[in-house]
Amino acid sequence: MAEVLIIGSGGREAALEQSMIASDEVERVIVTNDVSTGIEQFSGNKKPLVIVGPELPLVQGLADELRAEGYLVFGASKAAARYEASKSFAVRMMERAGVLHPETHSVRTESEAAEFILNNSPTNYMIKADGLAGGKGVVLPSTRTEALDAALGMLSGDFYDGAGKEIVNFAQRHSGPEVSAMIVVGDNDEFTILPLAQDHKRLSEDDTGPNTGGMGAYAPVPVSIISNGQYAQLFESVEKTLKGMRTSGTPFERGLLYGGFMLSEQQEGKPVVIEYNVRFGDPETQVILPLVREAGVDMYNLLRSAAEGGLEKPDVDFAKLAISALTVCLAAPGYPNNPQKGADIYGIDNDYTDVDLQLAGVKNSKVSGGRVLYVTGTGKTIDQAAANAYAAIDVQRVGSQTNKVGFAGMQFRKDIGRQVRARF
Repeated sequence: MAEVLIIGSGGREAALEQSMIASDEVERVIVTNDVSTGIEQFSGNKKPLVIVGPELPLVQGLADELRAEGYLVFGASKAAARYEASKSFAVRMMERAGVLHPETHSVRTESEAAEFILNNSPTNYMIKADGLAGGKGVVLPSTRTEALDAALGMLSGDFYDGAGKEIVNFAQRHSGPEVSAMIVVGDNDEFTILPLAQDHKRLSEDDTGPNTGGMGAYAPVPVSIISNGQYAQLFESVEKTLKGMRTSGTPFERGLLYGGFMLSEQQEGKPVVIEYNVRFGDPETQVILPLVREAGVDMYNLLRSAAEGGLEKPDVDFAKLAISALTVCLAAPGYPNNPQKGADIYGIDNDYTDVDLQLAGVKNSKVSGGRVLYVTGTGKTIDQAAANAYAAIDVQRVGSQTNKVGFAGMQFRKDIGRQVRARF
């Protein structure tokens, strides 16, 4: 029987744990942020499959270090992690490979930023900090003053934990539906695309409020949003990307490539790569993995085969799934700027119908982080998945006697999946 070590501690890692436990091949799963402590829990000569969840340890080279010690690892190399750690690095690769992406102008100094802002309309571009910003380093300015404040704040190192201090990117602004593609990659540019998802970055209903790490998601994305022709274009873009990465001298292998695509109105609906990340998306993982499981695909075997290099592609058409999933993030009061911690969480030990909970910012049944937990519902339709998820949430904030999950002051969106839901 196999054993698995998952590095990380959020909702994404909780969903990965649930998918590993569901495998008949897996005997034990350990989830931890502490690599050394995690490794120590595996005894003898048997070494676990290691799945690296967050981007930071990948950027720091953890996958390389563990492989050098003989571990089987699903996670990008330090070199390939630059495709997330540096947006300008990824852009240059896409330019050479002919991958459709927003035209991007990169600057290194305040004077260069000011000159660009003076000569371009603020509504024509978005500003992206170069570096790891936890999904929050993007600004869509409406005025030149707002643009200048954002760019100079990034270059000063005061924003996003220093992301953007070296380079700030001005990327052409596109409009249209966004889809998230999570791509399991083996060796020799072999890959399989998991069910597509759509997430919600804004804090409040109708996609208003500040950007967050993600307030919810649903999957799969129906043909009413992405047609078969557009999916074929997206697939071709992934092929070009992997070949471009290899040609550039920094191939992407044995890990998860996340593609954020926009079906651009400016490009007649063609999928434009907004970003590439090098790890499972959060909260998209929470909705995609239950669908993979329901499709009869053993996620452990899929990731193990990719980690070994010989990707065993599932014989499943993920575009024709007869089940949907929807996840709602319950966030702490004050999130994202000043999350308030310490509130008691009720209902996390209850049994819910067609619902899984993925705990993130939780310690000893109390709020310990900004994005606290995810409530993921499944159903034959997106409306049924939504109904199941919201039925488990104390939406009226009555309190612990409701036998639902919640905590004082929690924030959540009631319109997750609004793009495709028939009712609310």
